Amino acid sequence: MRLSDVGERNLIKICIERLSRTHKEPEYNDISYLKLREDLYITSNIEGYVAETWRLPFTSWRDCGWRACAGACSDLVAKLSRPLGAGLSIDAPRDLELETILEVIEGFSEFLSKYGLEILKLDTNESSTTSLTVYVIGVSKRRIPIAVTEKCRIFTRPVFGYTGIVFKLYYEGTLEKYENDSVVRKGIEMIRRPQLDLQILNIDASRVLASTDSSDGLGASLWTVADLSKVRIIVENLPTTTDVVEFCFQNSITPHEVVFNGGEEYVPIMFVNDQDVERELIDLGYVYVGYVEPSGYSAVIYDGDIVRYRGWEYFRGCYT
Repeated sequence: MRLSDVGERNLIKICIERLSRTHKEPEYNDISYLKLREDLYITSNIEGYVAETWRLPFTSWRDCGWRACAGACSDLVAKLSRPLGAGLSIDAPRDLELETILEVIEGFSEFLSKYGLEILKLDTNESSTTSLTVYVIGVSKRRIPIAVTEKCRIFTRPVFGYTGIVFKLYYEGTLEKYENDSVVRKGIEMIRRPQLDLQILNIDASRVLASTDSSDGLGASLWTVADLSKVRIIVENLPTTTDVVEFCFQNSITPHEVVFNGGEEYVPIMFVNDQDVERELIDLGYVYVGYVEPSGYSAVIYDGDIVRYRGWEYFRGCYT
């Protein structure tokens, strides 16, 4: 069986199942936890990026250094874990210009400096293509799962649609036509230099049922939770802005298409059933998205229809 017949999420599940034969409690989650005591965990995450499939024409190598670190750290933040430090491994062909590597390092360093993270190990390897691998460690008071089994409400920041518009226009070959539009410019900046949502770390982790990061797109993230939980997720409110909706209407784009099929928004999606936490999230600028309904089967539904998503999932032969 080829990887294109499996897909990235199923590949990870298969690998975890294989590990479970010899290791205790392997877990499908955004991050890993190492328990030190009842209220203290070391957290970690690792992310790899191949330049040929990940770097976009409007991103510099310096942006790539920033983006790679942001992506790895964002998963920790979505689990209410504070990142402490990050390391970087670079694979590159021998004929790559030295300046390219230095630009990646500069972007990586800029991200660490902005968010007060320590620099951990740097590593380089010779390869036939250029790729970046970032690992990050942090601390947390509690394990927060990605699966949820009880009825609850979903909250996230209303920033979806901007990157979805950029990706749609880019793959249609029309991005240059709209490059001066404020909505497109914001989407490009979100992709080039994603920011960490450190304000969310003030939320009490013990009152959060589940959470995940939105880096693969809203549709893909919600489907991951639904699949792992065997629940129905009913989306009642698109977490976007009037600017995105107006751009879509002016350019004959269906708003929910770009909201669900973006990616690299890097904001937490929170699953809660505590009214105090809901109020705290709203005070931070989060909005209500929908709710989880235990069902025994998996589904993500918006406006009465099953959500069909694309997203940053590798190895797939076709879209879901």
